[in-house]
Amino acid sequence: QCAGFDMAFSSDFYSVSLKHVTSGEIFYGRTKYDCQNGTMIFVAPKQEVRVVGLKVKATGRSIVFHENFIRGHKIKDEIKTYQYFSYAVNEALHLSPKEEHMIAGLMDQIEGEYQNNQDAFSKELILPQLRLISAACLWLYQSYAGAGFRLQFYGFPL
Repeated sequence: QCAGFDMAFSSDFYSVSLKHVTSGEIFYGRTKYDCQNGTMIFVAPKQEVRVVGLKVKATGRSIVFHENFIRGHKIKDEIKTYQYFSYAVNEALHLSPKEEHMIAGLMDQIEGEYQNNQDAFSKELILPQLRLISAACLWLYQSYAGAGFRLQFYGFPL
């Protein structure tokens, strides 16, 4: 478990994270994120994130990528429609252990390709996995909305 810390940051990168927050607070813009164990957190470039007293388990995962990495691929236009990269969203996606295992497996596949000797095909193998994570998150959000939970983003063009 990582010790509690306070910090604020902004970057030029997209971030998709699967974290086990044990205590503390995360602010996305001026709004407090609702997060707990097994949560997915999405941050877009140039958006401010502030953490206060944050403690997380060391087993979390993050995928961080620059807009240039997705240039020329379908996901570049799609990502603009993902409302979960918006300050307006103030709840993280809470996952069951089974859902967390599914998302972690997709993230592990991206890491495996990234850690291999990268070649001309690496990007074409990583980007579809990133789209699959996005589709899975849409499916999970819609599943929760259908069960009486608030739908937190819309418009993922398949």
